[in-house]
Amino acid sequence: MGTLLLACVLASQSYAQTTFFKLADTTTSIPGGSGTFTDFKTPISDVDRAIFYGEGTAGQMGYYQYDGTTSTKLVDRNTAVPEGAGNFTNLSFFAYGVDTNFVFAGTDAGGMKGLFQLAGTTLTKLGNTNTAAPGSGGNFSNFLGPAVAGNSLALLADGPGSYRGAFRHSGGTFTRLVDTATPFPGGPGNLNFSGQLAFDGTAAAFFAFDSVSFTGGIFSHANNTLTSLATTNTVMPGFANRFSSFQSPPALSGGTVVFIGQDTVPTPAVRGIFAVPVGGGTLTALVTTATAIPGGTSGNFSFFNGFAYDNGALVFAANNSSGVHGLYKLQGGTLKTLLAGGGLLDGKTFTSLAINSTGFRHGIVGFRVSFTDGSKGVFAADIGQTAEAFLGITSYLSASGATVSFTGEVSRAYRLQYSTTLLLGSWTTLTNFTYTAPVSVADTSAAGQAKRFYRAVSP
Repeated sequence: MGTLLLACVLASQSYAQTTFFKLADTTTSIPGGSGTFTDFKTPISDVDRAIFYGEGTAGQMGYYQYDGTTSTKLVDRNTAVPEGAGNFTNLSFFAYGVDTNFVFAGTDAGGMKGLFQLAGTTLTKLGNTNTAAPGSGGNFSNFLGPAVAGNSLALLADGPGSYRGAFRHSGGTFTRLVDTATPFPGGPGNLNFSGQLAFDGTAAAFFAFDSVSFTGGIFSHANNTLTSLATTNTVMPGFANRFSSFQSPPALSGGTVVFIGQDTVPTPAVRGIFAVPVGGGTLTALVTTATAIPGGTSGNFSFFNGFAYDNGALVFAANNSSGVHGLYKLQGGTLKTLLAGGGLLDGKTFTSLAINSTGFRHGIVGFRVSFTDGSKGVFAADIGQTAEAFLGITSYLSASGATVSFTGEVSRAYRLQYSTTLLLGSWTTLTNFTYTAPVSVADTSAAGQAKRFYRAVSP
């Protein structure tokens, strides 16, 4: 029998196909727990895995990982708290971060709140309410959802009294970026924060409002500089309206900040998803309530229920004026439907979709779904990567293996990987590189293999 070889590029828009995976639903047994899940929060994605928060009866809660075949427990209320009292009694369901390492906020049996990191199977404390909050004059009192980039992270956290600040954690040290003592740019008061922030390893983006005038805005912090990107005094691109409010959090990827903004004063309200360079500049409307829903039968978008953005590709959940929900992708100026409103998923009709701003990475987007029969579930979609590239197999010899050729986007980082099953968690990295010119890569381990699949992944 011969050898089966298949090459694919998840970075190719032209050949991208949407494949859906069910992570878990309300008929799924809780790993390490009892009974089945009763509810979920929006999942997040990482390389070859998705992580979600799930709940069950009798106060069960935890974080769970889906690797392409099964869901397993990462942390739950039976997990001992490192450097804390007993087991976790509460976990932050509303936001968490992952980029190889998984970071979350939790509370121990003594009521102490902390920030924790799971690297592989090793769980460590990054900080707790005994940790000094730089610039606050005291210790941390609460930790909000972290945003993770490699071995560093950023988050909003509370200190004494009404103090709140944005902090970076790297190398075991917390550093203050801005806080409630920082003047609101151009306003009479100081910054006040809500929600969570976005972080790409060098810059942070967040929503804040003026403590005196209550003017709200989207801001970035990069190179020790605070920049106002859009406020309620800013005209919405494509409209005569000014923003009246923003939905938190924004997303940050590839030097671009993306956010949901709206003017709710008129009827109907004007809403949209907008982009702006992280250092400030011209705002661009990506999709708005003036945008027709693909297919031409459902009118325009009416409300945006969440989005995620990764290196030029936008995935968002939205509905029309009749409340019919769908999942959509905008890339390279082309708007496509991933899940049509009122359609079927897993053999059932869905009624609503929700997506987290950190839910889209490496071509995998995670989302939460409610169905007409009252059930709920969390799913992931492999929608392809975000840059055009071409991957081919130039030769194969059973004695020496395969040679793989690749053409991609200059200055973009890629990983060439292989698998024998195509399952999400089955891919092995052959090589890593930053693309400068067409390359050929030898895979000697393919010698004598019955079948092998190849893919290029960025980043």
